Amino acid sequence: MVKNGSWMGVLNENYFLKIAEADKLNNIIDLDLSGLGLSDSDIDPALFNRLTSLEELNLEKNNITRLDDGLVFKSLKALNLNYNKLNDVQWVTQFTELESLDIKENPGLVLLDLYKVSYWLKNLEFLNDDRVDHEQFGEQYTHGLKEVIFQYWQDNFSRKYGNARKEEDREKIIENFINTAKTTRMKYGVSSMKAFRAWRIDSLKAEIVDYIKVTTLSKTQNGKAKPQTTSPKAKISKISKKAPPSVAIKRKAKPNTAVIVKAAKKVNDSEGYVPSMFLQCHGKEGLGDFETQIWNCEYEPDLKSNSGLNASLVATCGGELVCFINCTTGKIDSKFHQPKEIFYCVAWTSLKINGQLANVVACAGCQGDIYLIHPAQNSFYGKINIHKKPVQALQFSTVCRTRLASADQKGNIYLHDIGEPKGPHYEHSCIKLMCFSGLTHDALKLIMPLPNTGSYMLASSEHGLHCWDCDGAITTELSETSTCRRVDRSCTINFPLKRDSNTVVDSLVLVGADQDLVASKCAGEGVIQIWKFSSLVNSIKKLVAAKKKGCKARVYPQILCELNWSSTSHCYLNICSAGNFVFAGDDRGSLWVYQLDLSRLDEHDQEPKYIVPFPSCERPDGSELKDLGCKVLLNDIACSSDMKYITVVTDVNIVGLYELKQDFDKIHEL
Repeated sequence: MVKNGSWMGVLNENYFLKIAEADKLNNIIDLDLSGLGLSDSDIDPALFNRLTSLEELNLEKNNITRLDDGLVFKSLKALNLNYNKLNDVQWVTQFTELESLDIKENPGLVLLDLYKVSYWLKNLEFLNDDRVDHEQFGEQYTHGLKEVIFQYWQDNFSRKYGNARKEEDREKIIENFINTAKTTRMKYGVSSMKAFRAWRIDSLKAEIVDYIKVTTLSKTQNGKAKPQTTSPKAKISKISKKAPPSVAIKRKAKPNTAVIVKAAKKVNDSEGYVPSMFLQCHGKEGLGDFETQIWNCEYEPDLKSNSGLNASLVATCGGELVCFINCTTGKIDSKFHQPKEIFYCVAWTSLKINGQLANVVACAGCQGDIYLIHPAQNSFYGKINIHKKPVQALQFSTVCRTRLASADQKGNIYLHDIGEPKGPHYEHSCIKLMCFSGLTHDALKLIMPLPNTGSYMLASSEHGLHCWDCDGAITTELSETSTCRRVDRSCTINFPLKRDSNTVVDSLVLVGADQDLVASKCAGEGVIQIWKFSSLVNSIKKLVAAKKKGCKARVYPQILCELNWSSTSHCYLNICSAGNFVFAGDDRGSLWVYQLDLSRLDEHDQEPKYIVPFPSCERPDGSELKDLGCKVLLNDIACSSDMKYITVVTDVNIVGLYELKQDFDKIHEL
């Protein structure tokens, strides 16, 4: 958040540009105007409406009673008005895109105002740090309320209304019914919501009167009333608090999650990767759950300086669980469980914790929170709450290992520095360093090429591959004055494709030791394309120098080779690489293994070295899982640092472990 700086008593363009360290008002993303003693008149629409890119505004600890109706913040996502003098909340209806609102410690507001805000703002995710349950305040609540109201009318007032002869008597019955329904005599929802219930009944008055007249007319014509709806009890739930960090991960010791490989077909005379153990460990009901989808997997980094740590530990995520599986033993070491979460992504890094190098995991999902875990100590030690939408991609920098990039469903991409935890309680701080602008849709995968080509961020999406020139900022050392920097998208990277309309780049990975080669895949093209990122750097720099940005700024890589792959049209089947190998999965559960000759890519054989079909499997009780491979999507693949193990995760709640069954040195032969 941009700090409020030295306050001189006047809000104007020069002041905003100074504290934001920006050259234009429309480049300011977040602004901190807390504690300045501002009143309503200081929030001038003529000035504030020029902040067209503003996403976060902090007006905490001022004297504001309401915001002007003329304010237009189309990009505003987070607004803080804690410790002000607000006396109503009607003004929030003009900020329909708000995802986070704080209005605590405003004496003029009551509980009903919070309920109104939750009802009006359909995109609101957090209100006063509580996650908003829209089922409680939205259409589902209204539908249930109407059912109860209509039944209450039928049970207690419809006969009186039908017997009334004068119109004025009927009007009095309706008025009496409305007033009675607004009291506690008609039960619906928790008692703390009675004011909100009364407010909604007032809003629905015209619809209620129409219902009364229709049912009365129906009764006079047919001899009985015909209620338009039934009245089952409506589901009522409370606003749920964000789950506080726990102190430990659950250790897993039960052996009943194994799906035994019955028969794995031979590949190259039993050389290569062969299935060794398949597990069902992410479902709520253990074995038999083939509905839970497992989305992502990644092996821990190799800590050669500490051989006591196991480099064959893989993290898998799906449903409410992140599982840590030891591929050497085939057992689940531990599980991290977060209720109501659906985990989509995991990423490992190595940090110094109390002087010792250790591996740490970041994981995230539908709640938008990023969780930090130290698996070796079974410790969940931190949570980052910056995203308001589901987080779909995480990536640590391989150069600055405290730098974590994250991307969400609405195209918001951030770079954080998570710091290194200290002390027995893992004291740490997280700083938001960069915000990557220009993407308005899902970011699927993130990579950061090594800085020998510069400092760049690449993000694949359903609408192409996008690139940001960070001008070295990804590796810049932190300072006491470090603030969030906005980076505009430099260009899109376009590929020669069979179908010009195909824009979904659903997989992206760096290949080789220098991490300059990139393997990318577009759904439905039937190939994996290999190209060199460094060949684009000069073109990108020319675009940046010419200030050509956005959709018209495009670069075209030279495709060094294409690896023939499945013709499936299924999206989001990831690829991975290790050394000079590339691994891919398809929609039938098969593992495709490619070995590249990095010195002669243009002459490279485009066919896979071999394909490992999905094995026949049986349960521990001996019952066979028939035809399972015909409907298995391999959502993600990971390879251990020593290349002895491969893990695949599927959309049918199965984690597959593959082991190398040949002389290890042979995998490096060309």
